[in-house]
Amino acid sequence: MFKPITSFGKKKLQDEMDSLIQLRPKISATIGTAADNGDLSENADYHAAKDWQGDNERKIAILSKKLSEVYIPEIESDNNTVKFGFFVEIQDFDDDNSAIKKYRIVGEYESDIDNGDLSITSPLGRSLLNKKVGDFAEVNTPSGDKIYKILKISIDK
Repeated sequence: MFKPITSFGKKKLQDEMDSLIQLRPKISATIGTAADNGDLSENADYHAAKDWQGDNERKIAILSKKLSEVYIPEIESDNNTVKFGFFVEIQDFDDDNSAIKKYRIVGEYESDIDNGDLSITSPLGRSLLNKKVGDFAEVNTPSGDKIYKILKISIDK
């Protein structure tokens, strides 16, 4: 199943994978140097370098799989409703004094709530989709239901 991602998110994944691939020669050289230091069974440097290699290859495989599963959907220019790739400002309906929160609706592989990137598959992300300014989004949370009012929708920050 293909998963949506923004062009920025896809580039970030690709850049991360490219940097890991570029580490391969350095890791190989480290393994070679460690192997030259004698008995491999008791060579901590060699085992550490092999662990590093395994971790690096595992991360490359994960990123490669993610990149094979994504697509960049066309972003609609109509910003009347919350859609993938759009920015949305919301406020807790039960607390007019609560901070206004601003999120960009993104794919699950690029979600970073601390930076305002909200996954389209998260409960809040799903509840915001297709809402309009002035609408309310209800989210079931562990501490009870929360209701947010949609204040603003935009294509860019």
